[in-house]
Amino acid sequence: MKLSYILIFTLFFTSLVNAQDINSDTDGPVLMFNNWISGIKNNDLEKFKDGYLQADWDKMTDAEKNQLLKTYKQGFDSFGFENYVVEDFKTSYEGSETNGVLKIIFIDKKLRDLSVKNVNGDWVLAEK
Repeated sequence: MKLSYILIFTLFFTSLVNAQDINSDTDGPVLMFNNWISGIKNNDLEKFKDGYLQADWDKMTDAEKNQLLKTYKQGFDSFGFENYVVEDFKTSYEGSETNGVLKIIFIDKKLRDLSVKNVNGDWVLAEK
């Protein structure tokens, strides 16, 4: 009888740990998106690069990186996002531990889903 309680407790505890691991894995895309958005807002290349594969980022020159950030900044401003704060974006993730979509609401407007993927433990934008 004691053995069965120990076994049940062990299984229960293991399932809780696994559930926490899955949740922490899927929090990554939201954190990546928030960093990326913050980088655009604040002209911060370190945060902006979170949306990109490190290998791709390293291939770009500083001028290309700055131009990419500038292009996104101008794009966001032209869509009426010029006065946003990161908290204006409500983001949730749907998918597996390797790829899925971010569901994004800006203040009260639903935006199109954004594809993301996990590459070697890092979440990045999967949009081209």
